[in-house]
Amino acid sequence: MAGTYGEFTTKQDGIYAQFKEATAALRSGDLGLSRDGGTELQSALLMAWQFPDTFAAKVGKVSVDTGRIVGPVVGYTGKTPHTTVSDHGLIKGHVIDLSKEPDMVAAVDLLTEGAETGINQTPLAVLGGIAIEYGAPLTKGSNVIIPGRATPELWQVTHNIVTATAELGQQIKEPVLNHATAARFLVGHEAGSQVAEELGEYLEGAEVLGDVTPDRLVVAHFQTNPEAGFVLTPLNTIPVPQPVA
Repeated sequence: MAGTYGEFTTKQDGIYAQFKEATAALRSGDLGLSRDGGTELQSALLMAWQFPDTFAAKVGKVSVDTGRIVGPVVGYTGKTPHTTVSDHGLIKGHVIDLSKEPDMVAAVDLLTEGAETGINQTPLAVLGGIAIEYGAPLTKGSNVIIPGRATPELWQVTHNIVTATAELGQQIKEPVLNHATAARFLVGHEAGSQVAEELGEYLEGAEVLGDVTPDRLVVAHFQTNPEAGFVLTPLNTIPVPQPVA
């Protein structure tokens, strides 16, 4: 990962500011809702941090609440909430079939080795400090996200994972945000409509989700499509070691 933790958070805060402005515009009747481009058929490999079930359920509740207001959504519930480290091999209009795509199978092995190496190279004292502080949900008009700010320790271990994976010859994209997506809209609504107004009121009163410590990193396959929603299939799971108290 290029840059520093401070540079990463400054860039991230700038993106979140756009979401806050859009959420305010929704409440004032100046922003409509539109279908999210990420709801079309697509699939990829995914490297992501995941959370204990109690926190994942909080994200799932925001997803369900959002769907009740805006109508059909691609939701993130159950075991699917996550914050992305990187995806690989994103293909639109196609679902990856690992039984027929050996290059993708090889990539799974490299991503897993890179994740294990990066985590194992991180001192336990650093691993003991990883966490993400999640705020209240926001929208930019086509989805609802939970904005998150990682601790320097989580940024460091993520940096180690990206570096270790690159050293194996598997280049991956650097993470841009530490958010968790709750819902992607499948339908649009005009600015000032009752639905847009209700979503604005919901977001205005929504609670901060709070701090969470990711308990595992998964190398997974995901697919998104309007019928099945977001389907996450973990292929390898790397638990996060914790210091002994």
